[in-house]
Amino acid sequence: MNYNIKKVNIDTIKAGDTVEHNSEIRTVCSEDIKRSSFMGASLFGDNYHSGHKPVKLINITRATI
Repeated sequence: MNYNIKKVNIDTIKAGDTVEHNSEIRTVCSEDIKRSSFMGASLFGDNYHSGHKPVKLINITRATI
């Protein structure tokens, strides 16, 4: 599988995106994203240091079997 990694803010992540989380490639669904007025956005239960730590967004250029 060929892919590029781009570091982005957690607020830009949406359902359907593919991210690297805990050294695993995972696809985000709407239930994985939570928003709180106190802690901000969280992804898979991790708020990425209140948005100060970038999320690794993966852009798959070619999937191979």
